[in-house]
Amino acid sequence: MRGGIGAAALCVWGALMIWIGAIMLGRHLVALPAQTGDDAAMASALAEKRPDADGDGWFAAHALYGECGCSRRVAKHLLDSERPEDVRELVILVGDDPELRSSLIEKGFDVDVVGREELAERYHLRAVPVFAVLDPLDRVRYVGGYTQRKQGPVIEDLDILAKLQSDRSIAALPLFGCAVSRRLQQAIDPTGLF
Repeated sequence: MRGGIGAAALCVWGALMIWIGAIMLGRHLVALPAQTGDDAAMASALAEKRPDADGDGWFAAHALYGECGCSRRVAKHLLDSERPEDVRELVILVGDDPELRSSLIEKGFDVDVVGREELAERYHLRAVPVFAVLDPLDRVRYVGGYTQRKQGPVIEDLDILAKLQSDRSIAALPLFGCAVSRRLQQAIDPTGLF
């Protein structure tokens, strides 16, 4: 009798460890669902944030979340890199982080602070960090991630901008980062433990 209970407990424990391992591995290897560039509502929401003075310039938006390590890494890159002078850039900051907001504004970025659900409602984005580029005619030319793989060594936003400005099309990079909307978080981790 005791052997049967022990074997059953071991099976339950093993199944639980496999399930937890799968959730944790998925968070580090699997790309999150990205928004497609043909979403008219997203394009309109981004175009509304374009400063009127720009009129016909390129416009880039970076959606970041202060509680996401990948977003923090992209924010550091934005603050440390030489930004293109001919592109107006917006950071959509999920949750207010006064220090980060201040640093971004000081560097020359426009900043729009939004709540987690507001990111999905207004911009149709459910995960971060996301990079989006609008051409001078407000067409979405790119929406996707920043790197080839999770925590990739090269953040490619400047290369993506340069290719788009030279009229080359580019495939969207996978989106590695953090789920922001509650619905996506529940889909990725139904337990809410991770």
